[in-house]
Amino acid sequence: MNWASARECGAPGLGGMPSADCRIACDRYQRALDLWHGEPLADVDLLHGHPSVTGLARRRVETSLEYARAASTAGWHDQVLALLEDLAGREPLNEQVHARLMIALAGCGQQTAALAVYRDMRRPSTTSWECRPARTWPRRISWC
Repeated sequence: MNWASARECGAPGLGGMPSADCRIACDRYQRALDLWHGEPLADVDLLHGHPSVTGLARRRVETSLEYARAASTAGWHDQVLALLEDLAGREPLNEQVHARLMIALAGCGQQTAALAVYRDMRRPSTTSWECRPARTWPRRISWC
């Protein structure tokens, strides 16, 4: 992966952006994410868990979430649905990922599936780990 190229493709903040800017941002995010192929340096055991490597993986999640936000702003939920489903599978405890997945599912008319994600996200945290999702969790989803 060419990280310098990926950073150049990233888009600035999206507060109140018009649709044309969303299209440009989504195109840039998609180009940046297309540069990723698997986990960073997964074939180098010595670097497994190294802060730089985990930082790259975290940046991929952040970029995916920014892309999902831009797509949602433009109403293009279907454009990021597969990405978010994959990301939710790799990040089972990341509430932001699951919140964006629920928004995308609901935006695609799949409210039942979105509510199932919410239910599944709450179930393990309240039964197995004796903790609850963040207090802001339900407020992030305006259609609940």
